[in-house]
Amino acid sequence: MASHSNHMLGKIETIALATDGTKFGAGAEREALFLCRTWKARLVILHVITVDTELATSAHAESATLRREIREYIGRLEREAAAGSIECRAIIEESYMPEKTIIELAQRNRADMIVIGRHGRSSLMKLLAGSVASKIIGLGFPRVLVVPRNARINVERILLATDGSAFAGQATEEVISLAMHCPFLKQVFVLAVATRDADMEQARRTVTGACRRFEEQRVTAGCVPMARPGKTADVITATAREHDVGMIVMGGHGRELSRLLMGHVTEKVISQAHCAVLVIEKQGTM
Repeated sequence: MASHSNHMLGKIETIALATDGTKFGAGAEREALFLCRTWKARLVILHVITVDTELATSAHAESATLRREIREYIGRLEREAAAGSIECRAIIEESYMPEKTIIELAQRNRADMIVIGRHGRSSLMKLLAGSVASKIIGLGFPRVLVVPRNARINVERILLATDGSAFAGQATEEVISLAMHCPFLKQVFVLAVATRDADMEQARRTVTGACRRFEEQRVTAGCVPMARPGKTADVITATAREHDVGMIVMGGHGRELSRLLMGHVTEKVISQAHCAVLVIEKQGTM
């Protein structure tokens, strides 16, 4: 499998938009275009048609009509990109395993980030059990941004969720990179959650250490350390809403998280968050 791009968050050059053409992808489409304009990045639109192995024959017969409809839909996105002076290309593929194909296409096109929509809170169990978004994150792509339908990314305030793990450390470095290259970022809330009273002191040390890292790199954005008790996902999403952040950034496989199933904390944050969630995978783990 091809290697991914090594550009960090502040130097994004190529964004892959994985879209299925449904209403749930509207936020991802809008914000991918916004980020491309902000970073002057190239856009690669990926639409992967899922082929059911049991219905392969009938699916093949319908693929020509489906492709025409998809082409019209993608044409609209290409026109929007052109209007924003964004370099853009679109790829349509058929696959029995869409999540793997999306990753392979993103890697082949040297994408730094995959942007994908979230399919609503009402379908939480479907999201956790097997959505394309969760599978892409579970396979370890370095940066996956999951955007709710109505979310708009405001990069002035970001919440960095950390547990002191290597994966959280990678997320910290990514936010530092963003802060050093994005003049719009004004405040970073660094949050560690203590699930037990006995863990509160460790949570304080974790956020203090992360903020010290921001100081070492002479980051001008304000760094606000926050150690709070409670259930991890609930505290993260409540804090994000309380401070009206435009994005949550977190590691993909922290201490409480599962390598193969992405992790219940990450899954719950994605499903509950009012804003976009950027999941950072420690590079070299794929």
